[in-house]
Amino acid sequence: MVISAPVNATSPESRQSGPPTRSMPARDVAGLGPVRAGLFVGPAFLLIGAFLVFPAIWTIFIGLTNYRLTGAQAENPRSVGLSNYATAVSDPQFLNSLALTGIFVLGSAVVGQNLLGFVLAWSMRTTRAGLRRAVEGLVLAAWILPGPVVALLWVALCWTGPTGRSTTCSQRSSRSCCSIRCCA
Repeated sequence: MVISAPVNATSPESRQSGPPTRSMPARDVAGLGPVRAGLFVGPAFLLIGAFLVFPAIWTIFIGLTNYRLTGAQAENPRSVGLSNYATAVSDPQFLNSLALTGIFVLGSAVVGQNLLGFVLAWSMRTTRAGLRRAVEGLVLAAWILPGPVVALLWVALCWTGPTGRSTTCSQRSSRSCCSIRCCA
């Protein structure tokens, strides 16, 4: 990326009419140089590639095959082209799920996180430091806690007691036991 450097008032370029013709490369404001900057950014790129790019490409590849986890097709998956995607797009439940996902993302990410986060940050800029720190702590707790809470709920649901059955399943009749495999 090339960014034009400001022209000095005493330089010959400043006496010309029109925009400056000479451009200089962007300045290294951190003073790291390209190699050290690459060493700082490299681990982030590796993590992004490993946890975002590779799974996305792998998912697209699996969607183009008849890949299965078990059975004969698990050993020799074959290409089926776009038929899996055509089947999914023609399914009304898939289109409903896609619409609900869009609504969820719009409400959660766009409105919930960005708009409400901006309003909260804007309103907290003039509050006392103690109140601001308390609100920041609550926001961080709300951001961090959902993962552990979900994990604890799964443990509570699927924990087997001394009988070998899930505690939630043992409290129910055998006909109404949950259909989750860990409770069987």
